[in-house]
Amino acid sequence: MAMETTYTAWSRLAQGILLAVLVANVYRAAVRPISLSEAAEYERAVRPHLIQVLADFDARADLVYALAAKRTVGLFRVSPFSVRLPDLIAGAFFLWAVFRITRQAAGKWACLLAAALALNPLVLWHFSEAGGYGVALALLAWAVVWRERAIAALLVGLAVAADVAFAPAAVVVLLAGKWKNSWNRWMERLVVPAVVTAFLLLAIPLSRVQAFDLRRAPRDDARDAQVWREFQDLRARAGNRTARIGTGPALVPYLNFYRDEYRLRNWARIGSGPPERFDYYVPAGRRR
Repeated sequence: MAMETTYTAWSRLAQGILLAVLVANVYRAAVRPISLSEAAEYERAVRPHLIQVLADFDARADLVYALAAKRTVGLFRVSPFSVRLPDLIAGAFFLWAVFRITRQAAGKWACLLAAALALNPLVLWHFSEAGGYGVALALLAWAVVWRERAIAALLVGLAVAADVAFAPAAVVVLLAGKWKNSWNRWMERLVVPAVVTAFLLLAIPLSRVQAFDLRRAPRDDARDAQVWREFQDLRARAGNRTARIGTGPALVPYLNFYRDEYRLRNWARIGSGPPERFDYYVPAGRRR
């Protein structure tokens, strides 16, 4: 009885740690201004029509995340929180998977292992940041939970489709599923379905990739906050007179996102210079 009580206490402590991480992620997603990488992801994968995303596919675009974000943006309008909501939901499922894995593997030490897996910058960052990393990681975590079942193959394939950078990790998860399966059973139930799932989702997009570059803009919280403050000041002053707002390539994703978030219909985008650059023409005396 005493051992069972101790186990329950450790289990509840692990649940408390994971719940605290989830609350921290929600708070971070709610208060932070949009980052350059998030605004760029919105511009290339969420804002355009799905057919355009597939036709002009960018290897940095996360397809599974884009499908989910289109839904959350459609339900809750454009905002930093709505584009981060798919990753927040993925984060909740990831933490649930962590609890199940650690409870099975570590018993009463589950809280220590759960803390090691959950209290790290990757979880605190990617599950409150818009993009496919968090979605892919959650899918792989549940593939580990169900590593010997057929559904694990679907989850692995979806994880690779969510972010192709997770392909090596997906191979490791599939190899783990070989442990208690014969070769034929492993191939039929796990490997082939996983490959087919990823192929069906990525074959057409990847065939249209012009340059396979997975690099994203580096994170800079100070820059993101400064751009947000300057945009709010510009938005407050732009309605009093006609203005032409010049932007460089580094600021285009920010302004395009804020234009959609605040529904600035009178901010007319005017192409100038390189194709990725837009200036904005704001007529005076119109409602913003």
